[in-house]
This record gives sequence, C-alpha cells and structure tokens, in this order.
Amino acid sequence: MRRRPTLTRTPTRRPAGRRAFTLIEVLIVVVILGILAGIVVPQFSNAATNARESTLREDLRYLRTQVTAFKYQHRDMFPGYANGDPTATPDPDSFLAQMTTFSDDACGTSAAPTGANRYGPYLAQIPGNPLTGKTGIWVVTGSTMPTPAEDQPYGWIYNATLGKVMANNVGYDTNGQAYASY
Repeated sequence: MRRRPTLTRTPTRRPAGRRAFTLIEVLIVVVILGILAGIVVPQFSNAATNARESTLREDLRYLRTQVTAFKYQHRDMFPGYANGDPTATPDPDSFLAQMTTFSDDACGTSAAPTGANRYGPYLAQIPGNPLTGKTGIWVVTGSTMPTPAEDQPYGWIYNATLGKVMANNVGYDTNGQAYASY
C-alpha cells in the first residue's frame, strides 16, 4: 500500500533585520502611553499655575521691600505723594516716578542722579501681575485695603497711607488661600 504523503508546514521566515511588531503589541504600547499622558498632563498644567502663583508672591515681596526702602530713605514718607507732600492726594504717576527714577530727600524726582537726587531708582518698572497680565497700580488711601476688583485695569493695589501693596486678584490659589491675603 502506498502511503499518502503527509503535508508538513514549513515555517515562513522573515528576512533578517525585518522583524515587525504585531498589531497587539502596538495596541498595548498605545494604551500604556495614553494612560501615562492622562496622569502627566494635568500635573504639567497645575505646575504652570503654581509657577504663576509663586511669581505673584515673589513680585509682592519685592514691591513691598522697595516701598519700605523708599520710606526709610525719605523721612518716613511712603511713595506716591507728589514732592513728598502728605496733604496732597497720592497718585499713580507720582508713585511710578518716585519708584523708577532718582529722588531727593523731599521725594522730588529726576531722570539722572545728582548730588541731591541720590536715592533710587527702586524699580526698573512696575512688574506685570503674573495671573492677570495687568501692570498698572491702583493708588488708594485710608486705614484699610480695598477689596480687589479685577474689572479695574490695574494689576496691583497700593495704599499710600499704610504703605501696603497687594495683588488685584479675586479668588483663591491652588491651596485655597485668598490672593488678597498674600
């Protein structure tokens, strides 16, 4: 009797150096990358917010330090009063001039240093509020600080009576602390 030939399957070989991934392997990698992206992306967006809040705190610290330095060099007079006259109404232009130019003992300002104008400048410019992008300063007087109002075109609030600076931001930071309490 004749035997019937058995069919043997010979494995197909891929040419050397041409190994490819299977569809299952590719899908597993895509799923893993999707999971990692879902975890990492929210942390990056939170990091940007934390950085802006940290910059806000640092800008406030610097503004407050420079206002205090001005006061100590100008006979206990806070900036904002034109020519150091405490009976005048403080204004943003006087504040800006006194903080960004040279000044004398009586709070008079000059673009260049002279023998009399030997103090300052305390700031190169008023920094922008990192959360709102607004750069102006709202100058007020009185025994209390006003409530921040983001509809105002100012990034900062300065009380010339108290010598206090605060951010003109409504709301709370990522830790639940009010921006007004910075």
